Amino acid sequence: ALSGLIGLLGGGIATMIVHGMVIRRLQALNAALFQAAHDDTRLTELHRAGSEVAILAEGIDALIATLRTNYEELKQSDDLRRSMVANVSHELRTPLTSIQGYLETARLEGPDSPDFEKNLGICLRESKRLVRLVQDLFELSKLDTGQLDFHFESVSVVEIADQIGLAFEQRMEDKEILFETTFPDDALEVWGDGNRIGQVVQNLLGNASVFTPKKGKVELT
Repeated sequence: ALSGLIGLLGGGIATMIVHGMVIRRLQALNAALFQAAHDDTRLTELHRAGSEVAILAEGIDALIATLRTNYEELKQSDDLRRSMVANVSHELRTPLTSIQGYLETARLEGPDSPDFEKNLGICLRESKRLVRLVQDLFELSKLDTGQLDFHFESVSVVEIADQIGLAFEQRMEDKEILFETTFPDDALEVWGDGNRIGQVVQNLLGNASVFTPKKGKVELT
């Protein structure tokens, strides 16, 4: 009975010792984790600490690297989305303003005006541009994968510039800006996305119409 009691006490003491060692190690790991959470430069010291603390430091290193990578990817995706929204919002104003201006002109001059059909044609073209811009809004979801659709074909840079230039004539006239276009006889065909190229020209002319002072001059060549 005595030997059994001694064995039981010995086992209990051994358990308490092991338990104490485990608790101390867990406390050390917990302290190291909090130190790294508040100051990641402490990881260098932790790597030199040895045993479980060094292993923990390696795990923290890997976790921090993963979190930073994920954060940068999310930030890049968010920046792209914000940029896309800003660009589309800016581009929507241009055809809307053109449609409004040419419809107002057509209404005032009436159907007997020699420019009546031309004004309606520009409004129709700008309304189609609006449809394409609205479709671009649906492409926002694709920014998460970093992919946007481009439709490549043979397009005429001169034709694109001429059409967009016509859409800006009324706006330039309303601001009393002298607007001139000069194009070569060559169609200047390129392999590209006509809508995207058109957006570039449209943005340039849109900025020019906003920042050119009254009585100023804008040339599209």
